[in-house]
Amino acid sequence: MMDYPFIVLDGVDGTGKSVIASILTEEIGGVLLKTPPQELATSRCYFDSQGTTEEKFLYYLLGVKMVSDRARELKQLKPVVCDRFLYTTFAYHLAAGLNLKWLEVVNTYDILQPDFSFIIECSDEKERHRRLEQRGYSIADRNSDGIIDIVRSEYQRFSMIKIDTFGKSVIECLEIIKQFLH
Repeated sequence: MMDYPFIVLDGVDGTGKSVIASILTEEIGGVLLKTPPQELATSRCYFDSQGTTEEKFLYYLLGVKMVSDRARELKQLKPVVCDRFLYTTFAYHLAAGLNLKWLEVVNTYDILQPDFSFIIECSDEKERHRRLEQRGYSIADRNSDGIIDIVRSEYQRFSMIKIDTFGKSVIECLEIIKQFLH
């Protein structure tokens, strides 16, 4: 039985991650998954607005587990691309003050390890803000409670292939990714 790759694109909002994930999925004939999955969408507002850091972490970790299980099945049929996965869950919650001990909870789950993990970045913050404004985000949304720089530094803990989208077209970014996939 053939096993196709599980490809993850992580990063903060406004870097081009979702556009790249969508086009990459189409080009390689894959399936696109996102965390948190649609099944958890109705609970997201509650956890984002009222949950403690630990509750939010467990909520997002549940989403990662659900996507992991789905990806494990789907990658038997075709490539799987995921828009945000485990490293984003870690980075955002560590930036919000989650104790590192909580990461041990992940060991109790059987999380599928990606074949390829990319961190999609935009090194020009003005450009990232411009992209967010095009999507209708406010200044407060763009700042994400002032933790974006901390999130970016937390991403450095993980071994991922870094792609900076600033000054590159989507096609150029896709070509970089596809070089790693071959």
